[in-house]
Amino acid sequence: MTKLVDIKSASKWASDYLDKNVKPTNISYLLQYGRIKQYKKNDSKYIDLNELKEYYQNNHKTMEKSWKKELGVWIKWPVSFN
Repeated sequence: MTKLVDIKSASKWASDYLDKNVKPTNISYLLQYGRIKQYKKNDSKYIDLNELKEYYQNNHKTMEKSWKKELGVWIKWPVSFN
């Protein structure tokens, strides 16, 4: 199900989801470089929260694989930090 929100609301959601400060400029960057799709309505930009969540989940998995390759599989991911 599509849930469209504005950039400011998306940054608040992402901050809560990731438990770190995600600014509206961070969301704008993702839009600008095509990491997530933007939706326009009345000259305003919107983001689908499901797509944003999927982006962060996939990005975390990619980072985890990369670090495991560099550091080995012994790292304890639940206690690590981004």
